[in-house]
Amino acid sequence: MMEVELPPDRVKEEFEKVYQDIGKVASIPGFRPGKAPRDLLEKHFGKTAQEEVIKKLIPETYRKILEE
Repeated sequence: MMEVELPPDRVKEEFEKVYQDIGKVASIPGFRPGKAPRDLLEKHFGKTAQEEVIKKLIPETYRKILEE
């Protein structure tokens, strides 16, 4: 079994990218697409964002480990 730790800044950076992408198309009542506040995006799409970050970081990290 292998355990890998990612720097918190890298994870935070990826969450920022995911929430920006979600915010561009998210449909939240009372807000135009791209204008919803981050806290509402987190409330409505937190689980989706987490899944997207995991989908992105696991293969990327695995590839780097294999190269080393």
